[in-house]
Amino acid sequence: MLHKLVCIVLFLFSSISFGQSQPSSALPDFAALDNKLTAEFDSIHYWYDRRYVNDDLDTVAYNHFEAANEVFLNHLQQVLNQHGAIDYTFKLLDDKITITASADKKLRAFSWDTYMGGTMRDLRTVFQYKTTEGAATKIFTYTENGGDEEPELLHCLEIFSLETNNGMVYMPHTFMPESSKYYLETVKFLKIEGNALNSVALIKTEDGLLDEHGLEYIAFWDKDNNPGKVITYDAKKQRFSFVKTDDQQNVLNRFDRYAFNGTYFEKIK
Repeated sequence: MLHKLVCIVLFLFSSISFGQSQPSSALPDFAALDNKLTAEFDSIHYWYDRRYVNDDLDTVAYNHFEAANEVFLNHLQQVLNQHGAIDYTFKLLDDKITITASADKKLRAFSWDTYMGGTMRDLRTVFQYKTTEGAATKIFTYTENGGDEEPELLHCLEIFSLETNNGMVYMPHTFMPESSKYYLETVKFLKIEGNALNSVALIKTEDGLLDEHGLEYIAFWDKDNNPGKVITYDAKKQRFSFVKTDDQQNVLNRFDRYAFNGTYFEKIK
């Protein structure tokens, strides 16, 4: 049954290119597409709630659940790549998932939970960015031990921006729960170059000049002397603050600070 559903999904989207959008004189009906995407996202929850019957897995419902995730992801990318989509506010969808944008609106992140994971939640983020010919999307991936590419399981919390001598740099602040105990927060450094969204090495740490930096820590809840936020950015001072942790990865109310020196972020005392 799952094979048939996946085949249907692939057939429906076989003609879709997830590259850059092409200009068109007539814009799509984004209001209708917003409504359709919202309904497709609701379908994920509908089948998620029906996966088990009397504590037994309902295979048919689970297959529908998997297929609903596939349909939503593919359709979202298709819509976001269309001409004019970068300027449209998806108000209905924004009530269902997290949509964040850079100050200049040239980079957006669409983040949600697929509910396919366990304590390590299966989060997904699609980045949409403005290109010379319209808009395009990107999902960041990783490979482990020479295996297949897998999507990074991250949720974008906010997008900082920095104007440099080499152009605008976008700095998404992302979050990922690795388990019920351990969390990971990271800042990526990205540039839009023509029709590509590329990583750029812009922070110097003990490991060298990197295109992202973050920390793993143990979740903290209403503890005395907690730092509040794990990562903050002061746009006026062009300075990041990353919370420090002890040897057991418990957060401390102390920070490592990195300031932009005109070329890259470097640690300051």
